[in-house]
Amino acid sequence: PGNRLVLLRSGTEYFPALLEAIGSAQREIWLETYLFADDAIGRRVASALIRAAARGVKVRLMIDGWGAKHFLTRTLEREIVKGGVTLLKSRPEVAPWQFRSHRLRRLHRKLCHVDGAVAFVGGINVIDDMNTPRHTPPRVDFAVRVEGPLLAPIVHTMQRVWAINELVQRESAFVDAIVHEVSKVIVGQKEMVERILIGLLTGGHVLVEGVPGLAKTLTVKSVCEAVQAQFSRVQFTPDL
Repeated sequence: PGNRLVLLRSGTEYFPALLEAIGSAQREIWLETYLFADDAIGRRVASALIRAAARGVKVRLMIDGWGAKHFLTRTLEREIVKGGVTLLKSRPEVAPWQFRSHRLRRLHRKLCHVDGAVAFVGGINVIDDMNTPRHTPPRVDFAVRVEGPLLAPIVHTMQRVWAINELVQRESAFVDAIVHEVSKVIVGQKEMVERILIGLLTGGHVLVEGVPGLAKTLTVKSVCEAVQAQFSRVQFTPDL
């Protein structure tokens, strides 16, 4: 009850509605997309976001690290950031030979909300309908323009995912810095460094298995020195 929904068919209906909403923003714009292409549509959306930022609107743009790698050029990315848009890449690490399961978890959401008053939900990336590498154009997809009580959970989930990505990336940079310091003593212990730091954050309890005793001792000592922290107790059990 109280919700107003409008079905938007492909980019021909979606982008005019999105650009109109961005153009009328007064306080904030949140936009999430898997692909943000440097093409005619991508540049129109980027220009609208930059204009909004110039008039004092807080603009947050989150894109997927893999999608950005293949579609967002460095030139357009620099223009967006220079224009005052806060840009965050979800899982920016794209290592082709790193076979960890988390690499499969990409940001496939296509969401936008403006001032918490209007939102867009659907399957349309920021890319021209006719930009279809290895496929026959045009792209066919749908989005829904939303007003009313449904805005609340949309706003909440966008804030939550942004905060999680921001936190993870900040902590990742911290871990990398500590690993750099630890590598001066012993190499190849990033996973153990992560566990030790988690231990520091959760009361100083760390379980590290399958690592030689000397490596444990040196790594714990180096991490503690690097973060200027101390364990109240360090206990090693025999490796089985």
